[in-house]
Amino acid sequence: MLIRTSKTDQDAEDARVKVPPGVHPATDLVRVVRAWLAALAAHSVTDGLLLRQVNR
Repeated sequence: MLIRTSKTDQDAEDARVKVPPGVHPATDLVRVVRAWLAALAAHSVTDGLLLRQVNR
């Protein structure tokens, strides 16, 4: 995963970090993000923010 900026990276030097798989499918961050991206794609959303505002 590429982290472009963070609270502790005031110089905005990109950092690559490994995200380990979760033990349980619900805690496997890679699986959850891929499922979310698939759900967005099913609604024809293929660019923009990963986390979006939800309107009821």
